[in-house]
Formats: sequence, C-alpha cells, structure tokens
Amino acid sequence: MGYSGAAILGVYKWGSVRMGLESPRYAVPSLMWLGACHDMLEGADEEVWQPLTDRDRAMIGNLRNGILQHNDAWTQEVDLMEEWGSKAELEALYNVYGFAGFSDMLAQRVLQQKYLQ
Repeated sequence: MGYSGAAILGVYKWGSVRMGLESPRYAVPSLMWLGACHDMLEGADEEVWQPLTDRDRAMIGNLRNGILQHNDAWTQEVDLMEEWGSKAELEALYNVYGFAGFSDMLAQRVLQQKYLQ
C-alpha cells in the first residue's frame, strides 16, 4: 500500500484531529487493512516498484507521529516499505496474480483473516 492509502485508511479507522469532537462519531475502528502488503508482492516485477519521493518520506514521518502509534502491524508494513526505499500501489498485485488470480487471492485473504487490524 502506498503511504497515502495508509493515511486515508487511518482517518477512516481512527478519525482525524481536523474533525475535532466529531471524530469518534465518524470513525470505524473495526476497519481492516486489506491493501497491498509486502508478502503479497513477493515475486513482483521490478517495474511495479516506485522509488520513494521526498513527499513520501515526509508522509512517513507524519504517519509515525500519528496513526502508526496505534498499530504495530501497520508500523511494520510501513517500516518494510521505507527500508526497501520503494512503494507499490494496489494495482501491482495484478502483476503477481493476474486478473483472475487477484480476486481469488483477495477472497482467500478475507476468509483466512489475513489482513492488518
């Protein structure tokens, strides 16, 4: 998952400071991360990886000071992407699984509860 996706998911899951007192009212704490995780991208072609930009690195810092404080699993996922110095978008999974295999893989991950909480 790209860092922007993690930030957006975090706002849906925990709310936002910008929402003020209304934040808990609109948050969905049971929301899970079923995005592109590192283990799903093993074997992906080099072309699906995008180098981190300065904006990405700034966003990582913001995530560490915000939503990543809530969840160790998310932190580990972001740490791996930062360590690799690259990111991949959800569409990169088509490269690994193909179009037909992509939906099967997602269904299997849901059934096996392989998502980040």
